[in-house]
Amino acid sequence: MSRFTATILMACVLLAILLWIVLSTVAELADPRPLVMLEDEPELIEFDPDLPIITTAAELQNWLDQQQLDGAALIADFRDWRISRGYPDSAGWLRAVPRDEMPAAADDDASLVALAGSGNISAAATLAERSMQSNPVEALEWWDQAVINGSLYAMVRVSDLLNSLGDPALQAFRSDAVWQQALDEVNAQTPSPRERALAWAMAAVTVGGYAIVDDEHANRITALVNQLDDIQIDNACDTAQEYVLDTATARRAQGGAVFSTDRPLFATSIAEPEKVLPCDVPVPPLVSLDNCLTQPFVGPGKRLWYAWFCPSP
Repeated sequence: MSRFTATILMACVLLAILLWIVLSTVAELADPRPLVMLEDEPELIEFDPDLPIITTAAELQNWLDQQQLDGAALIADFRDWRISRGYPDSAGWLRAVPRDEMPAAADDDASLVALAGSGNISAAATLAERSMQSNPVEALEWWDQAVINGSLYAMVRVSDLLNSLGDPALQAFRSDAVWQQALDEVNAQTPSPRERALAWAMAAVTVGGYAIVDDEHANRITALVNQLDDIQIDNACDTAQEYVLDTATARRAQGGAVFSTDRPLFATSIAEPEKVLPCDVPVPPLVSLDNCLTQPFVGPGKRLWYAWFCPSP
């Protein structure tokens, strides 16, 4: 074979290889199927197929009734337990017709201030909610008053407000003098706003027990933990205990009971609520569900929940 012929053959081979590469690339680009790495696939959560799926109050009541229990009475007891601790009846997934301990006529600020001053947590909460957007420092003060008067819900709302004020995106917001003052005051305190937000969220669990750990509160704690490092989380855990002790002292100074340890006859929470807390707390929840019976079910958020059945003392 001459050198010229060999050169021609080598060129043809190289051209064929190049053509194959081009065609392969075009075929891959034309393939509509996405290339998904195995580790990027969402984790499938599997539940026992025999578990009931309950996502509304009506479904929960029907499930309780099927077990020869008075579903309406049990759910009402749990709602009343939450309401007595400051939760509005519109909060949570077991919603019903709103019931408010505050007189309907008390809508003006002067009447609300008078009621809040006498220890009405609904009045203090209303004033706090009204101040959330206009004057966050004032809102914190009203929520603090509701906390001292026994509102667990106020602890949760303080957590939400501090988390918002701790958002780095807000630090450049200086067009409103009131918000500038709020940001300056909050950031001047220690620990950081988000550490304190986590501390209040955990303090609420310490005082109220696992009966308040629904999916919303669990997600609140998890989101805050994910924004903090290990040292900040440890600080928040210590601060949570300080908040509980400080609140107890303030309640005692006002002549009130330290905290109510009464538990509901029936409650719901996410499964294994103790695992939501990022640290071991030295003080167990004051509202104990230790000897209550649990039944799992698939609840809101497509996650595993517990129904707690607590015998009367």
